[in-house]
Amino acid sequence: MNQKSFYRRNRSLLILALSVSLCLSTLRVLAQEAPPRSFSESPFLRIDPDKIRGAEVCGECHAEEAAVWSETRHQTQFATLHRSEKAQNILDNMGFRLAKRESLCLRCHYTATIRRNQARAVTGVSCESCHGAGRAMSRHKARKAARGRSIASELEKQGIYVQASSRRTIDEEIPEAYKDVASVVDACQLAGISKKVVQLKPLGCIKG
Repeated sequence: MNQKSFYRRNRSLLILALSVSLCLSTLRVLAQEAPPRSFSESPFLRIDPDKIRGAEVCGECHAEEAAVWSETRHQTQFATLHRSEKAQNILDNMGFRLAKRESLCLRCHYTATIRRNQARAVTGVSCESCHGAGRAMSRHKARKAARGRSIASELEKQGIYVQASSRRTIDEEIPEAYKDVASVVDACQLAGISKKVVQLKPLGCIKG
């Protein structure tokens, strides 16, 4: 079979292959040019994902609370809620295809963040869904606030010693990046759900 005969017989396949290649290249370029989605631009997010710590991190200190939460419907329905017939009917009526991605369901029924330039659920209704994000500023803002400062030296002057894997980690975890714990404790006591017993003073801090 000569070259002309080969091209003549496989012309349709070659055109199809070239068309597919062109489409993939176009999609790749569009994906690279798409600007990153921000919290303020998404109608599907109620809490700034940059400030969310996540249930696993919260559970490092609040182990008992996290264990109880993991067995509640708030978390267990993360894997089942969207599969119910009622949920599917609601999604259809609201014009959404998925509950866990780019939908208004994320605002109340899930703890969500931005991944692959889309609002996506990462867990069920968590502590941060109720009392707000654990952080007071994003990691980016924390690093910006730490510029020109030696956070480790500042804490050492207060009698607090820090060990971390990198300076960037320390800068992202500066004290002002988090809510004032005293105000949180006061709010819990005023609400009648806890009672202040003793105030602890930190002596050391290890960051991975």
